Amino acid sequence: MMAFRAKEPVFAEVLGACGRLVAYAHAGVPLTDVLDRPWLERVRYALQLLQITQALSTGPMALYLCDPRPENFAVDDRGKVWIVDAENIILVDSKANGMAQDEHENDGTGCLDCFSFSQEDLCSHATTDHNYFAICK
Repeated sequence: MMAFRAKEPVFAEVLGACGRLVAYAHAGVPLTDVLDRPWLERVRYALQLLQITQALSTGPMALYLCDPRPENFAVDDRGKVWIVDAENIILVDSKANGMAQDEHENDGTGCLDCFSFSQEDLCSHATTDHNYFAICK
């Protein structure tokens, strides 16, 4: 995650880590606190979420969000959206041998009105629309 942050600044600054505990710098208010802002401002946040999705999904190492709740994102005082809780992410080497080259499409199979996915499908395909599905769900 720290190496990925150097390429695409989508994660809040990591202050330190020990085992499974990661300390982040304060990155702003939770996304849930700005959901009542004017429509155009919310559109800007939505666009940034889609840009974050694109950044995580492309490249030789893809990161897939497994817990994309609004409280896991923050908005700073300049209106920039950050990922502030990345404890549930799947890392996939899309260049690994044996990866299916067709794009995996997440259709939410397994749960009609909730967020669901197959870890096996994510880890066996070079590309997937999972992050878009996660953000838009």
